[in-house]
Amino acid sequence: MEFDRWLAQLAGAASGQHWRYLLILSGDRDWGLGLCESSPLLRGEQSLWVSDHGPAACRSISPARASSLLGTETDHIVYDAWSGFHPNGFGILSGTVRAGGVLVLLAPVMAEWEQYDDPDYQRMAVPGYSCASRRFLQHLVRCLSDDADVILHRQGEALPVVPGLNDRHKSATLPVPVAGMDCITLDQAQAVAAIEHVVTGHRNRPLVLTADRGRGKSAALGIAAARLLTNEVDYIVVTAPVMSSVASVFKHAAMVLGDASREGNTLVWRGRRIQYIPPDELLRTRPPARLLLVDEAAAIPAPLLGNMLDHYHRVVFTTTVHGYEGTGRGFAVRFVGELNRRRPNWQKRQLVEPIRWAANDPLERIVRKMLWLDAEPAADKAIGDILAGELEIALIDRQQLLQQPALMTQLVGLLITAHYRTTPDDIRLLLDAPNMDLVLARKGMVVVAAILFAREGGLEPELIDAIRQGVRRPRGHLMPQTLWAQTGNHALLARTGWRIVRIAVHPAAQRRGIGLRLLACLHSIAAEQGVDYLGSSFGATTDLLAFWQRASYLPVAIGWRRDASSGTHGLLVLRAINPDLVTMIEQDRDRFAEVLPTMLVDQLQQLEADVLGALLVFIGCRSNGLQARDQQDVQDFVSGARGFEHCVAGLSAAAIDMLAQPQCSSRLSQQQREVLIGRILQRRGWAQLAQQAGLTGKAQVVQVLRAALQSLLPPGGPTDRS
Repeated sequence: MEFDRWLAQLAGAASGQHWRYLLILSGDRDWGLGLCESSPLLRGEQSLWVSDHGPAACRSISPARASSLLGTETDHIVYDAWSGFHPNGFGILSGTVRAGGVLVLLAPVMAEWEQYDDPDYQRMAVPGYSCASRRFLQHLVRCLSDDADVILHRQGEALPVVPGLNDRHKSATLPVPVAGMDCITLDQAQAVAAIEHVVTGHRNRPLVLTADRGRGKSAALGIAAARLLTNEVDYIVVTAPVMSSVASVFKHAAMVLGDASREGNTLVWRGRRIQYIPPDELLRTRPPARLLLVDEAAAIPAPLLGNMLDHYHRVVFTTTVHGYEGTGRGFAVRFVGELNRRRPNWQKRQLVEPIRWAANDPLERIVRKMLWLDAEPAADKAIGDILAGELEIALIDRQQLLQQPALMTQLVGLLITAHYRTTPDDIRLLLDAPNMDLVLARKGMVVVAAILFAREGGLEPELIDAIRQGVRRPRGHLMPQTLWAQTGNHALLARTGWRIVRIAVHPAAQRRGIGLRLLACLHSIAAEQGVDYLGSSFGATTDLLAFWQRASYLPVAIGWRRDASSGTHGLLVLRAINPDLVTMIEQDRDRFAEVLPTMLVDQLQQLEADVLGALLVFIGCRSNGLQARDQQDVQDFVSGARGFEHCVAGLSAAAIDMLAQPQCSSRLSQQQREVLIGRILQRRGWAQLAQQAGLTGKAQVVQVLRAALQSLLPPGGPTDRS
């Protein structure tokens, strides 16, 4: 009863200050569970348990399902770290706690927590490697033990004093709704007006809206979308990495509209629609929306965002500055330069004032500290004019990252900035995964670049047999298992390889050869340790294809399906270190070149023309010179003597031959490249291709095809007779 009264006082204090608190119950698991189960506050309908020992009558989920609660709200949460501390899940769930709420964290005794066999480490278990380290737990213990924002109750000790107001935590009130409006703050009302102006104002002036969590960003999207529907806008598309990300958009739009109905991924109001479409489907189908809302844009690669700019003239990009699906800072570095170049009149707004809780919220601050959400790379001025040859590049003991927090902060900030989707889970892997290691490039204490890599292969014969029989698919070992699945080559399962998981160069130090030098140093380190090969798997874009080609890697396999969030196809590249593997990897590349044309008319039929063109150059996918009959097919089609269907065999050989030669491909316009690839190699229909290329129909597509193929013919060859 004493704990019940004390917890009610703590919740009352939080409510009075419009804050949320983190309460840690540090001691035996049964003791912590017993205290929570005895509390009416924590057993209420609006409370949530994250535990495999939650009371039967209480709402309970696993940490892995946390993303399904994005955009929802909860009074109080009991998070049972004995069931596993899941960084992403903890961060997401902390954002669902309402003002006046308490997040209760059940944890072992602080001095013993880092030794606990956390169930979350099962996600990192890799056959052939020892159990994960405990560095992330060490970090948590340091963060939580001596932080003034944490309420820590140790078993056997008196209950802590309920915090009151002090100079450090000034009381603040929640915002009052703007009179006569659906918005909560003037900040939000101005954002809604800016979104509406994207539709009513000049074309090609996209809006970028940024905010931390709890600032009403998604609500602003929903309110603006609803108002636009009531003002004659008939169709709005919302895209985001996952549907759950836009739940709040739909919720607030429905609240404003009143009598709207939900039909699957679409909100319908009097015949007008707001529809969610995943990024890959959006770019494949290109529906004619009046407005495109791109939520959590930081979690979508910049090339895909650029494609959205190409096809939609009225776009709003929103992103969370410190998020769990991606980061607004990385988005700023990667995409704002593109906006400046292509849409110089783009607009920007930032939501600053919290809506769901008051400023200086204790829970928000401590979660940022726990999950490195505020980590920043080294300042640009610290990078200066550093050159590749000045850097110290070496393997680093990951324990050193905890001993030198400045290094860790810079490294995490660099990774967040460099990759479109670096999450707290990735940081735990960086620290603890048993098969991962890290190479840092730095000058003094300034982190300039880094490579995170995973050790793979070297499997036992029994496990190799189980993989080949389809009985096992062990975690990790992505490269050899992918190659076996796609080509039947199982030799690399027994060989040792290093898979490059992340390669990051500080934005202020790019275009100086640092990435290539990093790879060269990693190659030397791997050779010294007797590693057989290096490789990487990444979302295929033109820039990345060019980088890995310069580094002398060979493409050997491509994913059939697009990644759900990035919309790209994963490409596997390898480079032999052991001379015995040089011929084998070249043969795998050649086999890939042989099967690629078949994939283009099936799984890769919608692969972007520029990506495919770069891939063909990368593979060196040349025919053995055009045969006489192929050349005749090209001549007859270009001259109009024979139709497309009768010449397609020779045209296919010619297209591959042309696109594999950079000097040939560069002479084609973007439209010619799209039509050449789309019709000849991917066999897209005439009508579909005409629509995608902005042409009126088959006749114009044929005309563009002939012009593109004309460049293959010798001077004085046939001319178009159409």
